[in-house]
Amino acid sequence: MPTLERQRLKKYRDNVIVRDPHNFGFLSTMKSSAAYLRYLNLTKSIELSPAAPSLDLIEREVLSALALRWNKEQPILIADAISLKKIASQATLHGRLKQLKKKGFVKIVPDSSDGRRKYIQPTQKTCNYFDQLAKCVVKAARV
Repeated sequence: MPTLERQRLKKYRDNVIVRDPHNFGFLSTMKSSAAYLRYLNLTKSIELSPAAPSLDLIEREVLSALALRWNKEQPILIADAISLKKIASQATLHGRLKQLKKKGFVKIVPDSSDGRRKYIQPTQKTCNYFDQLAKCVVKAARV
């Protein structure tokens, strides 16, 4: 292998990507993705633990989208959450919000001035869930 090619591979290995001749043409990521892979393994272990909340993929996506809004301290109406069409259809989102409420992850609070408007708020269970995920991020970032 020419020296220039070795230098190029070393640069990729140290920063982003390494070509693995035994990997049948697939790219193997090194340092840049190791933390992410550890994070995935840690979150998977949380999901598989007996004490873990049973959330399906859509419920996790909905909670994540809501958390981003809660983090900005923006109130979220049910109508706003149901309009998250990138996640699922309105009917599916409505059903998942009902499930999240039933599982204790969100509470529905009516607007004090207009009873027709209902806000979605996190519960302590939601905060605990995101705390667990945050610990996974911190743990995965340690090299």
